Amino acid sequence: YTCRGKPGNFAPGVSARILLGLAVPRNFRPRQLTHSVRIVWPGGKGDANPANDTALATIPIAAPTAPPKTVTPEVVPPKSGPRPPPRCTGGKLRAGKRCVCPRGKIEVRGRCVRPKAGPPPPPRCTGGKVRAGKRCVCPRGTNDILGVCIPVKVAPPPPPPPPRCTGGKVRAGKRCVCPRGKIEVRGRCVRPPPPSPPPAPPKQGTIIEMIPMQPLCPSGQYWNKYAKPPRCSPVPR
Repeated sequence: YTCRGKPGNFAPGVSARILLGLAVPRNFRPRQLTHSVRIVWPGGKGDANPANDTALATIPIAAPTAPPKTVTPEVVPPKSGPRPPPRCTGGKLRAGKRCVCPRGKIEVRGRCVRPKAGPPPPPRCTGGKVRAGKRCVCPRGTNDILGVCIPVKVAPPPPPPPPRCTGGKVRAGKRCVCPRGKIEVRGRCVRPPPPSPPPAPPKQGTIIEMIPMQPLCPSGQYWNKYAKPPRCSPVPR
């Protein structure tokens, strides 16, 4: 036979008495019964000493004419230990010290119910893409290459153009110079004046006009009287 008692709370060190009434048939031959009592903990968790959760009681059986005796087995709960956790209600299950709804259900007003069906969530963006409305696109500065966002290589800006040459000058590397055959005068390139012809030999019986003396320039140079101050300048080629 198997019987189950009502749930109850036992304080540490307090005994509990359980009264049983058994009807034994007259043709029952054994003269005693062994009765086992076991404590069932809520949630399947007991205390640190599970050995004292059970008790045995031997019930003798008298002659058929004698009334059966009622023996109350004594169950001693543990003297110390944590109190059992409270019972979970509303369809919840215990998870550690909390009562939570099982997977696939949500809590509504203390009860676990299945959520109402809604639109499916949008697909997850992969490959470094971000969501833009209903689409997954690569962020700015990247290109979609085989489903993966790759950063765009930006070429360095070109160097600034060199300054423009003025006054008829042409560029020679990083400088502006006058072309061959011209000289710079006040920021402009001009052709140099032709060299002065040599003075004609004096004729006999004529009056010699005094011409101011000019220095003799080295070979490949001429006296530039237009320069300020006048000086020997290279002969333009």
